[in-house]
Amino acid sequence: MIDCIKYRGRELKNNFSIGEFRYIEPHPDLLGMLNLVREELRHPIYTVNGGGTARSIQEHVIIYQNLFGRDWLKNIPWNSRHLPKHGIPKARAADIYSPYCTFEQLKDIIYKVQPSDLNIGLGIGKTKLHLDIDRPNGDREWYYA
Repeated sequence: MIDCIKYRGRELKNNFSIGEFRYIEPHPDLLGMLNLVREELRHPIYTVNGGGTARSIQEHVIIYQNLFGRDWLKNIPWNSRHLPKHGIPKARAADIYSPYCTFEQLKDIIYKVQPSDLNIGLGIGKTKLHLDIDRPNGDREWYYA
């Protein structure tokens, strides 16, 4: 684990290991945001096991087969930020949670620490909050059923 990271002129304690990102280097904005959230919350946040950060195509397909059964192919997002992207081989999304706050509170903290020039996606579910860091058309927010 790297002890400290520089993010947008700030030195932050790094609270995440490369193993939490499935040994795929996280995008600097994703790692920076996660550490800013952790610093603001003053409690741990965790990544979801089993494809909660970077994932292979096979893992992605299995997740959507489990979610949608026979209709998985109609519902799978092939442009998921959990998947590697040509030219950006870094993890760009993380599914996170903290036992120390609700997802709505976590969402509020993310918006509070978000750099003004960084467009993010937030998906709020029952067991996780999805955060991604490269939305081309502004922030986006959605809720999982």
